[in-house]
Amino acid sequence: MKQMGLILAVLLLALASLCGCETLNKGTVNPHRTQVTIHAPVATGINAPGLFGNETASFSATTTDPNGPFTFDWNFGGAATNTTSTLAQAGTSSVNVTFVSISSPNQFTATVTMTTGDGRQASDSVTFSLGPGGSEAPSIDSLTVNEGVVTVSASDPDGDSLTFQAFLDSGNIDIEGPFNETSTSAQWRLSPRDVLTGGNWTITVIADDGNGGTDSDSLSGGFDAFPLANDTLYAIATSSSTSTGSTVRIAVATGDTANNFQYLNGCGVVCENGASYAPTTFDVGNPDGTPDVGSANPIDGVWADMGATSFLLAPDNFITGTDLGNGSSRTDFNVTPLGGSDITANGILFSFEYTFTSEGTYHLGFEAVNIVSRTYYTDASQSEDFFWSDISNDHQYNVIVVE
Repeated sequence: MKQMGLILAVLLLALASLCGCETLNKGTVNPHRTQVTIHAPVATGINAPGLFGNETASFSATTTDPNGPFTFDWNFGGAATNTTSTLAQAGTSSVNVTFVSISSPNQFTATVTMTTGDGRQASDSVTFSLGPGGSEAPSIDSLTVNEGVVTVSASDPDGDSLTFQAFLDSGNIDIEGPFNETSTSAQWRLSPRDVLTGGNWTITVIADDGNGGTDSDSLSGGFDAFPLANDTLYAIATSSSTSTGSTVRIAVATGDTANNFQYLNGCGVVCENGASYAPTTFDVGNPDGTPDVGSANPIDGVWADMGATSFLLAPDNFITGTDLGNGSSRTDFNVTPLGGSDITANGILFSFEYTFTSEGTYHLGFEAVNIVSRTYYTDASQSEDFFWSDISNDHQYNVIVVE
């Protein structure tokens, strides 16, 4: 009778096991039921694939148990804040964590405990190595442009001092800077390379924490084409601001002249004292980066339109400033083309650079009359001199701020 009771007890225990009526753990008598497998962590920080303090990683665990839904309790052994996740049916559950800061390399064990929908549990663990010195990437918080000045502001979770770079993605502009730099911000000046045509642009700014962490953002904008009114002379600054000791290129242009045009006499550009002609920067026609000292190569702009083949130009050391006694100086320019024919001129006549020796706000203009007539053009076929109807130079590019 006792033997029959023992046999019955064994049969009941086996039946309970087959029915899943007891709590089973991984590695117990039935490893194919109530089983969970934890995988090695995958680094997602800036120094991935390495695992470092202050950086992020993803942990995942997989189950094939049919009795969902599942709850996963994650314990990272002090390497990160413990957490939970859920899964509706068999598959893989993942969590993202940020490791704590550590001062020296260490090993940690992460354990996941899965609870099935019917209350059974299984656990699995993985050991991983964590290194010190990881850092979180910086974040660009704002990127704006106002009157051609781009401003970036950024932050860094680790308090690192940031450096910034700006790159041109598209557009015909120049990027000057950075300036006004701090550990979290910087600025750049944007200026069109051709103010007469303007155009759209896109730039990318990068913030770097010096420890391999970066963030980037892009910004787009545009410059309107400069409108040249008929028979109006302009002195146009290609940058609205600069720093002491630096230069700004000035383009002198005309709208359609009222009379035929052949050559330019005594074009006197006026600016406050502290601005002076930068030697060898005189360039006839469109600014092309090739100074025209004694000649003009290539022939472009208005002069190409008239078919000029060469020029008579004064030596560069003849381009000097005359103090007008009112806090400003005048610099005279003359352009005499050879060959070609008279035209109604429209476009850039010449350009040059001013050097600024002191801080202040500088205004560009012209002086029409000194001892002899200034700032006029000549119709060679009629041997007559003409003056532009408007040389007031009142426009958006006539002021330069020097800091």
